[in-house]
Amino acid sequence: SHGDDPFLTTLDGPVPEKVHLIDMDDGTYAGTFMCRWAGHFEFTAMLNGSHVANSPYPLYVRPGPTMAQNCECTLVKMPMSRLVAVAGVPCSFSIFAKDKFGNQRDEGGDEFMVKARGPGDPVMAVITDNKDGSYLAEFICTKDGDYFIDVKLERVDIQQSPFVLTVDPAATFAYECLAEGVETD
Repeated sequence: SHGDDPFLTTLDGPVPEKVHLIDMDDGTYAGTFMCRWAGHFEFTAMLNGSHVANSPYPLYVRPGPTMAQNCECTLVKMPMSRLVAVAGVPCSFSIFAKDKFGNQRDEGGDEFMVKARGPGDPVMAVITDNKDGSYLAEFICTKDGDYFIDVKLERVDIQQSPFVLTVDPAATFAYECLAEGVETD
């Protein structure tokens, strides 16, 4: 019916988190914590050196909602890097959904949009949701030149977007060549 008990609490996991206990002064205590890391944690509550019933308690913290600005793609390793593809050859890359704290999401459901803007009409990518927080973007640029690749989630660019993709001309094939003769006297 009263407070002032010397409880000790810990939350251990990928990164230890602080637990704030509030003495309700009626024999109950409220605890709060915030996890910035997803993963398996263990919550321990002790009183006078002994574990509270069933302590420690397992706790799994899931990643938060996807935040476009923290998402990444495999094509871009450095800001302002230049990537090269070949006209007519399929180009693909993976997108990794991440939450506010940079945790990799563990489920799908996000609707990413990938568009290549360059010579000719824009090219939209086909996106495959791998249902594990990763997505595959596939597209084919048929004209050579520089393209801006926009990767967006809910109209917000992911952290490397837009990036530049240089599309080189495809190889020359003899059966596609045209020979014209010149008449001479």
